[in-house]
Amino acid sequence: MKAWLERYEVILERRELKPNTMKVRRNQIATISDEFGRVPLSAVSTKNVSTFLESYIICDKKSMASGLRSVLLNIFRAVIVEGHIERNPAEPTRTPTHKVKRERLLLEQFEIIRDAATAHSEWAANACDLALVTGQRIEDVSLFRFSGIRDGRLFVTQEKTGHKLALPLDLRLDSADLVLQNLTDHCRKNNPSDFILYSVVRRGGRKPGPLTPDGITQAFSDIRDSTDLKFGPNPPHFHELRSLASRLYERERGEDFAQRLLGHKNLTITKKYLDARGAEYVMV
Repeated sequence: MKAWLERYEVILERRELKPNTMKVRRNQIATISDEFGRVPLSAVSTKNVSTFLESYIICDKKSMASGLRSVLLNIFRAVIVEGHIERNPAEPTRTPTHKVKRERLLLEQFEIIRDAATAHSEWAANACDLALVTGQRIEDVSLFRFSGIRDGRLFVTQEKTGHKLALPLDLRLDSADLVLQNLTDHCRKNNPSDFILYSVVRRGGRKPGPLTPDGITQAFSDIRDSTDLKFGPNPPHFHELRSLASRLYERERGEDFAQRLLGHKNLTITKKYLDARGAEYVMV
């Protein structure tokens, strides 16, 4: 099994998956290899797979179990195609249902966290504002560049999906009193780089420069915890700003605009605007 897993990883590399996706797949394959690496392909049974997945489910790691099951399904499908086995041992297992427990973030809570962010650093406050007014993922917000601004728009290619967006600089979120143009102008001050989000702080050996998604996420969590806000065991993370943005824009401009801004592509969306098939930017 181990030799086949190594081969399967090579197959994935040839598909040119996104770096983050490939990183997740490698970790999943390594986990599967630890469990089944020494077992012959033909000896892996449905019971083996079920027991393996159950070990994660009982630890309340249903999302991880679901991801591992998906990878196992694909691995054994490839094995079947090459004639090594005739049935997929992962097929009869059930897909673990993952219940999202992270709390949603309300506008009133965001405003408190945003105010606290100013005491942390200027870039932390800028990151919060940019994420909320644009509705983009943290990976994309951290990669916003001034060179991506032209013709009155901020051009964005989403890291996760490759979806292309052209956000107007006059994009306004009234409920939060935020305008994209004002934010980008503010971020230019004392910023010698092309990255819109930039830190001049030297701390713990860190040199001035652009921010990483992990750094932004950790800062947001630290700031959130420094406030008097009370959350449950799964408080909202930085990514919840994307959900908050979608809800606020839905109220102000409707569901179609919110979905287009977030870059979600489904049957409803494709009926509303022309699908450029990745060749052009979608004008928001």
